[in-house]
Amino acid sequence: MAAAKADAKAEPTATGGGGGGGGGSFTEERLSEKLNKLSSSAASIQTLSNWCIFHRKRARRVVDTWQRQFNNATTDKKVSFLYLSNDILQNSKRKGGEFVNEFWRVLPGLLKDFYENGGQDGKKVVARLIGIWDERKVFGTRSESLKDILGDNPPALNSNSTTSNPTSKPSSVSKSSQRDSSPIIKKLTVSGMPEKIITAYQSVLDQYFDEDTALNKCKITVGVLEKMNKDVDEACTNGKDFACFTKSKC
Repeated sequence: MAAAKADAKAEPTATGGGGGGGGGSFTEERLSEKLNKLSSSAASIQTLSNWCIFHRKRARRVVDTWQRQFNNATTDKKVSFLYLSNDILQNSKRKGGEFVNEFWRVLPGLLKDFYENGGQDGKKVVARLIGIWDERKVFGTRSESLKDILGDNPPALNSNSTTSNPTSKPSSVSKSSQRDSSPIIKKLTVSGMPEKIITAYQSVLDQYFDEDTALNKCKITVGVLEKMNKDVDEACTNGKDFACFTKSKC
């Protein structure tokens, strides 16, 4: 409890923005209250998602609290919790991998249990999320292992059902991007093109974080450091040679 109070004092207070999701210091009690009030509406999910992302330095405590509440929730409420996790994952990855790593600790087991015990709708929700996370590389190559949950006969998905909620555009996409993309999405929808085309277009806007990108950045950084080290050694050697030359002239 003392640690929680210390964290709450250390947490900065947001000033405006974020769809109303950023304000207020973090405590597990406050998050629990917000989770209890969570509904399946896009506005409710995005508002709480923004609040959690603002407090991403507390990602472990956010996910632990989310897991406890999920385990005690009704089936319908669990669906809202899963949609919330999806929104957090997709909209936080540009700012860092904290939530990707923390949700990976708990989601595989929870998804497997919900797929087996959440009825037909639960199966569709899990299948939809796994498909999206795999396509958008939310968990990198680890997404492949999630497909094992679906077994040999995954449920058929109806794009008009409520399980299509997670395919909505991430809330962090800029308003200008939304204006630019809406005519294209509308045209594709009217023409009856497959939903995959729309999802593929959205993924271009995501600029998602993946393991290959992180690895390449690490390699570039190592190369720069090695070059700097070499330059320093050469500078030191040249400096010694110059000192010796000057001394011999005196």
